Amino acid sequence: MGIAERKLEEKQEMHDRILNGARKVFLEKGYEHTSMRNIANEINYSPGSIYFYFKDKSEVFHELHKEGFRLLLSQLKVLEKVADPFERLKAVGRVFIQFAQDNKDYYNLMFIVNEPTEKLQSGGFQIAQDAINHLLGVVRECQQEGRFQELDTEYFT
Repeated sequence: MGIAERKLEEKQEMHDRILNGARKVFLEKGYEHTSMRNIANEINYSPGSIYFYFKDKSEVFHELHKEGFRLLLSQLKVLEKVADPFERLKAVGRVFIQFAQDNKDYYNLMFIVNEPTEKLQSGGFQIAQDAINHLLGVVRECQQEGRFQELDTEYFT
């Protein structure tokens, strides 16, 4: 392995280390009470050095969110093979429950630990919207098959 490859690998390892430490701190303290210094202390790293990897705690939080949603979406995509929309919707529910059980930290960061709304709106959150759109599509297919006709699709999802 050359020097450039090793440096790239070390950078990725530190990036992952920061995210692992941040996950723990966000879960313990919540978004509002977490600082970059808390994250640095968790991984025994200098606070200033973390800024080489992330501009602020919001960026760290968004990266953790994205990781969680990427993992969830990868599990949901497998269900596209299920032909019957109602069976697929039931399977989606099972995947969500299993995801929550198997990935408690991600689940809590994705759905329980809240970032102030103005931060979420300004930063955009496409991957979360992708997960919602996936579910919305399944519900609409169920409606086309005659199920859930009385429901407001957007609200239900």
